[in-house]
Amino acid sequence: MKTLAVLFLILCATLTLAPADAQAISGLRVKCDQPGAEVFLNGKRLGTCPGNFTTRAGSYTLTVKKPIDGDSEYLFRQEISLQDGEPMKIDATLQRTYTEAYQRRIREQQARAERERQERAALEEKNRRELSARISQYAAKADYVDTLTGMKFRPVPEGCFQMGDTFGDGYSIEKPVHEVCLSSAYRIGKYEVTQGQWQKIMGSNPSHFSSCGDNCPVEQVSWDDVQEFIRRLNSQTSKSYRLPTEAEWEYAARSGGKAEKYSGGDNPDAVAWYGGNSGDGTHPVGQKQANGLGLYDMSGNVWEWVSDWYGAYPSGRQQNPNVSLGGTDRVVRGGSWIHDPWLVRAARRYYFVPGLRNNFYLGFRLVSPVQ
Repeated sequence: MKTLAVLFLILCATLTLAPADAQAISGLRVKCDQPGAEVFLNGKRLGTCPGNFTTRAGSYTLTVKKPIDGDSEYLFRQEISLQDGEPMKIDATLQRTYTEAYQRRIREQQARAERERQERAALEEKNRRELSARISQYAAKADYVDTLTGMKFRPVPEGCFQMGDTFGDGYSIEKPVHEVCLSSAYRIGKYEVTQGQWQKIMGSNPSHFSSCGDNCPVEQVSWDDVQEFIRRLNSQTSKSYRLPTEAEWEYAARSGGKAEKYSGGDNPDAVAWYGGNSGDGTHPVGQKQANGLGLYDMSGNVWEWVSDWYGAYPSGRQQNPNVSLGGTDRVVRGGSWIHDPWLVRAARRYYFVPGLRNNFYLGFRLVSPVQ
């Protein structure tokens, strides 16, 4: 009896030592096209491929990878289910990809760039609102009138804008678009200088369209002729009139740097005399719609000389640009009565030699510093 009891106790102990939930062991054979690549199951390194491995049966994420450089690696990843019995065979084809660390760094850079973009956009919107408010204030101001000639001038606030082909459909000489800041307010002619005003200072009228009348823009004047007109005008008035810089001209033409295709809006018939509506000649100034600063005919009627020598636009930010040295040609802006709408856009620029005179679509307007 004692012997049977001992045998019974031994049997019970044996059954207790064999857990009922013991998991089966499974095999895994991994081959790959990148010998020496490391093999991982659920992030735990098993070794390198090719290789034979054993582990418990179950579901796993198999990863096979091999570094290329600090930013990229060869990678294979697959969800697998290992069963008891025959080993699972995996033939891994690794694809070149960026490392997780590199992708995380790129995401961080992109997030930082997006934050900076949003901050810039918020600042630009704030600046636009402030500039718009200043333009509205300036638009409400009275004209400055030159007592000798009767020329009227409109105030223009200081400010920054994107100069050039902001619509992306212009000519190469209108590119690249670049930021320009004008640090001082100024006054610019409300109208182009007229034949009557030229006659008063110079004593003659060179205009081809002289029959249009005293209130029509003077034309057939060279850049050099304009400098003599300014010299005599300043001598008689003790003022400091001058041609606008190209940047001052475009900023004013676009109502303080707004996104306007033509000076005053996007409809050339409303704001400009050009080849499609001029009837082959100039027209009295101020008959079309004014722009946001109260300026007329900055698109069409006659090309307008500015002070700058012609040159390619810079790519960086500019402060009060004025190309005053070097060159062979002077810039003209605005287009004229003879051109199609494309040539009377606010961004359009061209150039002529400063001595060119016998051209019946070349005129100008002046700038007066704010005293």
